[in-house]
Amino acid sequence: MKIYNKIIKKEIDIDDILKKYEISLSSEKLQLIYNNEKRYYHNMEHIESMIKNMMEYNELLIISILFHNVVFEIDKDDNEEKSYEFFDKYCNYSDKKFKEAIKKEILNSKQENISKNSIDNPFFKLKYNIFFTTDFTLLLNWEKNIFKEYQKIPTYIYKELIIDLLKKMYDIIGNENLLFMVKIIENKEYKIGFYPGSFNPFHVGHYNILQKAEKMFDKVIIGFGKNIDKINNKKYEAPKTIANREIIEYDGLIISEINKLSKSGNIYLIRGLRNEYDLQYEENLRNAIKDFIPEQNFVYFFCDKEYEHISSGLIRDIMTRGDEINKEYFNKYCVF
Repeated sequence: MKIYNKIIKKEIDIDDILKKYEISLSSEKLQLIYNNEKRYYHNMEHIESMIKNMMEYNELLIISILFHNVVFEIDKDDNEEKSYEFFDKYCNYSDKKFKEAIKKEILNSKQENISKNSIDNPFFKLKYNIFFTTDFTLLLNWEKNIFKEYQKIPTYIYKELIIDLLKKMYDIIGNENLLFMVKIIENKEYKIGFYPGSFNPFHVGHYNILQKAEKMFDKVIIGFGKNIDKINNKKYEAPKTIANREIIEYDGLIISEINKLSKSGNIYLIRGLRNEYDLQYEENLRNAIKDFIPEQNFVYFFCDKEYEHISSGLIRDIMTRGDEINKEYFNKYCVF
């Protein structure tokens, strides 16, 4: 992997640097890590942007950039520590001072460690370059991508965290655009869908509906509800594929969950349809909910034809049989 920096007019060979410092990891592997589906801003594009904006050639800085967000879990507060541990695991370079310098750069970039003195640090300027911009469109796009990364946490918590960050950055940098962003986020109403069901198990047909809904909404909250008619059934775990979404569990009525979620803004109820036989059930459910929440909005999605025959009930029934094919069937439709 090679990155060209126009400022210093130099093509930087990432693999050469990794080899020089005895880091047993290829740039290709780093790209796979940074470009996984739950990263929308903290991805390889961000890493490349930091390297392209360096004001001078500095290999220690390049390595710090490459590894500072290699571990990224939005609901964890030790990402930088874990990122350094990841670097240390693969780096066999014997110079302890070099490793300590990398560690210092990475840990000093944690939000709780930054201060007005950070503005003189080149790594700080590169990592938080977006907050220096005078292009408001770039800030809006940044917020859009950050919101996608924060899908798994409640929206009101997301707002609190991002507003605190913007205010802190304003105190350090003094960019008035950051205060405008605070006002926008404070007043912004995100288009949020609520996709409830027993989902026992959650299968590819459900996922097909979820993917369609996510193209329409800023965020889709998945609700795993207890069905009293299926209370004695074995409970299946949700697939890892949906782990980066906000998932709630409830044992009451859908109406109660809608009322709770509506405190964060308007909620659209998402329903999936396989065929015309589902329509009657959904019409009755809609009328029942409308009795209690007349203004409730519903959005219906038909699954693709290839998933029409799949149901959680059928999968559970097959899994109770002693046939060897049951695991194959489960893996085909529920492991993705």
